[in-house]
Amino acid sequence: MMCFSASNSSYLRFCRFSTLSSCVHAITALLYPFIWQHTFVPVLPSKLLDFVCSPTPFIIGMLSENCAQLSNMPLSEVLLVNLDRAELSWQQGDEGTLIPRKLHKALMNALGMCLDDIGNNTKNLMISEAFIRLFVETVGHYKQHLVTQQNGVRLLQKDSFVNAVQSKSTRVFLQWFCETQMFEVFVADRLQEAPAESCGLFETRLSEHELECYTTKHSTTLRSNVKVFGKKMKGIGERFLRAA
Repeated sequence: MMCFSASNSSYLRFCRFSTLSSCVHAITALLYPFIWQHTFVPVLPSKLLDFVCSPTPFIIGMLSENCAQLSNMPLSEVLLVNLDRAELSWQQGDEGTLIPRKLHKALMNALGMCLDDIGNNTKNLMISEAFIRLFVETVGHYKQHLVTQQNGVRLLQKDSFVNAVQSKSTRVFLQWFCETQMFEVFVADRLQEAPAESCGLFETRLSEHELECYTTKHSTTLRSNVKVFGKKMKGIGERFLRAA
Protein backbone atom coordinates (compact mmCIF):
# COMPACT_ATOMS: atom_id res chain seq x y z
CA MET A 1 0.00 0.00 0.00
CA MET A 2 2.78 2.42 0.79
CA CYS A 3 3.96 2.20 -2.79
CA PHE A 4 0.89 4.25 -3.71
CA SER A 5 1.84 6.98 -1.27
CA ALA A 6 5.21 7.49 -2.94
CA SER A 7 5.59 10.43 -5.28
CA ASN A 8 5.76 8.14 -8.30
CA SER A 9 3.13 7.32 -10.91
CA SER A 10 0.82 4.39 -10.32
CA TYR A 11 -2.00 2.95 -12.31
CA LEU A 12 -4.32 -0.01 -12.03
CA ARG A 13 -5.89 -2.05 -14.81
CA PHE A 14 -9.06 -4.11 -14.86
CA CYS A 15 -11.54 -5.31 -17.43
CA ARG A 16 -14.72 -4.06 -15.74
CA PHE A 17 -15.39 -0.34 -15.43
CA SER A 18 -17.23 -0.45 -12.08
CA THR A 19 -14.66 -2.69 -10.38
CA LEU A 20 -11.76 -0.58 -11.60
CA SER A 21 -13.30 2.66 -10.37
CA SER A 22 -14.09 1.14 -6.96
CA CYS A 23 -10.53 -0.17 -6.54
CA VAL A 24 -8.93 3.14 -7.43
CA HIS A 25 -11.15 4.98 -4.95
CA ALA A 26 -10.36 2.36 -2.30
CA ILE A 27 -6.62 2.98 -2.71
CA THR A 28 -6.96 6.66 -1.83
CA ALA A 29 -9.41 5.90 1.00
CA LEU A 30 -6.85 3.61 2.66
CA LEU A 31 -4.39 6.49 2.81
CA TYR A 32 -6.50 8.09 5.57
CA PRO A 33 -5.68 10.27 7.50
CA PHE A 34 -3.59 11.43 4.56
CA ILE A 35 -5.03 12.74 1.31
CA TRP A 36 -3.57 12.05 -2.12
CA GLN A 37 -2.38 15.43 -3.40
CA HIS A 38 -1.63 14.64 -7.03
CA THR A 39 -3.51 13.65 -10.16
CA PHE A 40 -6.29 11.14 -9.59
CA VAL A 41 -8.29 9.58 -12.45
CA PRO A 42 -10.53 6.62 -11.52
CA VAL A 43 -10.90 5.49 -15.15
CA LEU A 44 -8.79 7.06 -17.91
CA PRO A 45 -10.57 7.48 -21.28
CA SER A 46 -8.74 5.80 -24.16
CA LYS A 47 -8.36 9.08 -26.05
CA LEU A 48 -6.35 10.50 -23.12
CA LEU A 49 -3.97 7.55 -22.89
CA ASP A 50 -0.93 9.78 -23.47
CA PHE A 51 -1.55 11.20 -20.03
CA VAL A 52 0.29 8.25 -18.48
CA CYS A 53 3.52 9.75 -19.84
CA SER A 54 3.11 12.76 -17.57
CA PRO A 55 6.15 13.42 -15.36
CA THR A 56 3.92 14.31 -12.41
CA PRO A 57 2.75 11.73 -9.84
CA PHE A 58 -0.64 10.17 -10.48
CA ILE A 59 -2.99 7.34 -9.60
CA ILE A 60 -4.92 6.27 -12.67
CA GLY A 61 -7.34 3.47 -13.48
CA MET A 62 -7.10 1.97 -16.94
CA LEU A 63 -9.24 -0.64 -18.68
CA SER A 64 -7.32 -3.74 -19.75
CA GLU A 65 -8.25 -3.23 -23.40
CA ASN A 66 -6.09 -0.08 -23.48
CA CYS A 67 -3.00 -1.47 -21.79
CA ALA A 68 -1.46 -3.07 -24.90
CA GLN A 69 -0.55 0.40 -26.14
CA LEU A 70 1.64 1.11 -23.11
CA SER A 71 4.61 -0.88 -24.40
CA ASN A 72 5.22 1.80 -27.03
CA MET A 73 5.07 4.71 -24.62
CA PRO A 74 8.00 6.40 -22.83
CA LEU A 75 7.06 5.45 -19.29
CA SER A 76 9.31 5.92 -16.27
CA GLU A 77 8.93 5.31 -12.53
CA VAL A 78 5.53 3.70 -12.86
CA LEU A 79 3.85 0.93 -10.94
CA LEU A 80 1.25 -1.12 -12.81
CA VAL A 81 -1.13 -3.24 -10.76
CA ASN A 82 -2.96 -5.85 -12.84
CA LEU A 83 -6.22 -6.34 -10.98
CA ASP A 84 -7.33 -9.10 -13.35
CA ARG A 85 -4.41 -11.27 -12.24
CA ALA A 86 -3.76 -9.74 -8.80
CA GLU A 87 -0.13 -9.02 -9.67
CA LEU A 88 2.35 -6.23 -10.33
CA SER A 89 2.98 -6.10 -14.05
CA TRP A 90 5.54 -3.28 -13.85
CA GLN A 91 7.41 -2.19 -10.76
CA GLN A 92 10.46 -0.27 -9.60
CA GLY A 93 11.82 -3.02 -7.39
CA ASP A 94 11.69 -1.24 -4.03
CA GLU A 95 7.98 -1.61 -3.32
CA GLY A 96 8.56 -4.32 -0.74
CA THR A 97 11.07 -2.25 1.24
CA LEU A 98 9.05 0.90 1.94
CA ILE A 99 7.28 -0.39 5.05
CA PRO A 100 9.58 -1.58 7.87
CA ARG A 101 9.77 -5.39 7.81
CA LYS A 102 8.15 -6.07 11.18
CA LEU A 103 5.27 -3.71 10.53
CA HIS A 104 4.83 -5.16 7.05
CA LYS A 105 4.54 -8.65 8.51
CA ALA A 106 2.03 -7.53 11.14
CA LEU A 107 -0.02 -5.69 8.52
CA MET A 108 -0.08 -8.70 6.18
CA ASN A 109 -1.16 -10.96 9.06
CA ALA A 110 -3.97 -8.54 9.87
CA LEU A 111 -5.08 -8.34 6.25
CA GLY A 112 -4.91 -12.13 6.02
CA MET A 113 -7.79 -12.29 8.50
CA CYS A 114 -9.91 -10.44 5.95
CA LEU A 115 -9.74 -13.50 3.67
CA ASP A 116 -12.13 -15.31 5.99
CA ASP A 117 -15.71 -15.86 4.87
CA ILE A 118 -17.20 -12.71 6.39
CA GLY A 119 -19.52 -9.99 5.18
CA ASN A 120 -18.15 -7.23 2.96
CA ASN A 121 -18.95 -4.48 5.46
CA THR A 122 -17.04 -6.26 8.21
CA LYS A 123 -14.17 -6.99 5.84
CA ASN A 124 -13.97 -3.35 4.76
CA LEU A 125 -13.91 -2.17 8.37
CA MET A 126 -11.12 -4.60 9.23
CA ILE A 127 -9.01 -3.48 6.28
CA SER A 128 -9.56 0.17 7.13
CA GLU A 129 -8.65 -0.37 10.78
CA ALA A 130 -5.48 -2.25 9.80
CA PHE A 131 -4.16 0.68 7.79
CA ILE A 132 -5.21 3.25 10.38
CA ARG A 133 -3.30 1.24 12.96
CA LEU A 134 -0.27 1.19 10.67
CA PHE A 135 -0.27 4.98 10.48
CA VAL A 136 -0.85 5.27 14.22
CA GLU A 137 2.25 3.14 14.78
CA THR A 138 4.45 5.00 12.31
CA VAL A 139 3.49 8.69 12.64
CA GLY A 140 1.27 8.78 15.72
CA HIS A 141 3.95 10.46 17.81
CA TYR A 142 3.87 13.60 15.65
CA LYS A 143 2.05 15.66 18.32
CA GLN A 144 5.03 15.34 20.65
CA HIS A 145 7.12 17.28 18.13
CA LEU A 146 4.79 20.17 17.37
CA VAL A 147 6.34 23.29 18.88
CA THR A 148 5.57 27.00 19.04
CA GLN A 149 8.48 29.31 18.35
CA GLN A 150 9.06 32.60 20.14
CA ASN A 151 7.47 34.47 17.25
CA GLY A 152 4.30 32.43 17.71
CA VAL A 153 4.78 30.26 14.63
CA ARG A 154 3.94 26.58 15.15
CA LEU A 155 5.84 23.88 13.31
CA LEU A 156 6.82 20.24 13.33
CA GLN A 157 10.42 19.52 14.29
CA LYS A 158 11.05 16.91 11.63
CA ASP A 159 14.48 15.84 12.82
CA SER A 160 13.31 15.10 16.36
CA PHE A 161 10.15 13.46 14.98
CA VAL A 162 12.21 11.05 12.87
CA ASN A 163 14.95 10.43 15.43
CA ALA A 164 12.43 9.70 18.20
CA VAL A 165 11.97 6.26 16.65
CA GLN A 166 14.50 3.62 17.67
CA SER A 167 14.03 1.38 14.63
CA LYS A 168 16.52 2.29 11.90
CA SER A 169 14.27 0.99 9.12
CA THR A 170 11.39 3.09 10.41
CA ARG A 171 13.58 6.21 10.59
CA VAL A 172 14.48 5.66 6.94
CA PHE A 173 10.79 5.35 6.11
CA LEU A 174 9.92 8.52 8.04
CA GLN A 175 12.74 10.48 6.41
CA TRP A 176 11.16 9.69 3.06
CA PHE A 177 7.53 10.03 4.15
CA CYS A 178 8.12 13.44 5.77
CA GLU A 179 9.01 14.83 2.35
CA THR A 180 5.80 13.72 0.66
CA GLN A 181 3.17 16.33 -0.04
CA MET A 182 0.57 14.21 1.73
CA PHE A 183 2.45 14.40 5.01
CA GLU A 184 3.20 18.11 4.63
CA VAL A 185 -0.51 18.88 4.10
CA PHE A 186 -1.44 16.63 7.03
CA VAL A 187 0.92 18.50 9.35
CA ALA A 188 -0.15 21.91 8.02
CA ASP A 189 -3.79 21.09 8.77
CA ARG A 190 -2.92 19.98 12.31
CA LEU A 191 -0.91 23.11 12.94
CA GLN A 192 -3.92 25.23 12.05
CA GLU A 193 -6.29 23.33 14.31
CA ALA A 194 -6.96 24.06 17.96
CA PRO A 195 -6.37 20.96 20.12
CA ALA A 196 -10.12 20.52 20.67
CA GLU A 197 -10.70 20.39 16.91
CA SER A 198 -8.55 17.28 16.40
CA CYS A 199 -11.31 14.75 16.99
CA GLY A 200 -11.42 12.66 13.80
CA LEU A 201 -11.21 8.88 13.64
CA PHE A 202 -7.42 8.91 13.38
CA GLU A 203 -7.11 11.08 16.50
CA THR A 204 -9.57 8.80 18.29
CA ARG A 205 -7.50 5.73 17.44
CA LEU A 206 -4.36 7.61 18.43
CA SER A 207 -5.82 8.45 21.84
CA GLU A 208 -6.86 4.82 22.31
CA HIS A 209 -3.35 3.71 21.40
CA GLU A 210 -1.77 6.13 23.88
CA LEU A 211 -4.12 4.94 26.63
CA GLU A 212 -3.30 1.34 25.75
CA CYS A 213 0.43 2.05 26.01
CA TYR A 214 -0.08 3.75 29.37
CA THR A 215 -2.33 1.11 30.94
CA THR A 216 -0.29 -1.86 29.71
CA LYS A 217 3.02 -0.11 30.43
CA HIS A 218 4.15 -0.59 26.83
CA SER A 219 6.66 1.91 25.53
CA THR A 220 5.26 4.39 23.05
CA THR A 221 8.29 3.87 20.82
CA LEU A 222 7.65 2.05 17.58
CA ARG A 223 10.25 -0.60 18.32
CA SER A 224 8.17 -1.83 21.24
CA ASN A 225 4.82 -1.39 19.54
CA VAL A 226 5.59 -3.53 16.49
CA LYS A 227 5.63 -6.53 18.81
CA VAL A 228 2.01 -5.99 19.80
CA PHE A 229 0.69 -4.63 16.49
CA GLY A 230 -0.21 -8.06 15.13
CA LYS A 231 -1.85 -9.07 18.41
CA LYS A 232 -3.82 -5.81 18.46
CA MET A 233 -5.04 -6.30 14.90
CA LYS A 234 -6.04 -9.87 15.68
CA GLY A 235 -8.17 -8.56 18.54
CA ILE A 236 -9.77 -5.96 16.27
CA GLY A 237 -10.51 -8.63 13.69
CA GLU A 238 -12.08 -10.97 16.22
CA ARG A 239 -14.23 -8.12 17.54
CA PHE A 240 -15.54 -7.39 14.05
CA LEU A 241 -16.13 -11.07 13.40
CA ARG A 242 -18.24 -11.38 16.54
CA ALA A 243 -20.26 -8.34 15.49
CA ALA A 244 -20.81 -9.66 11.96
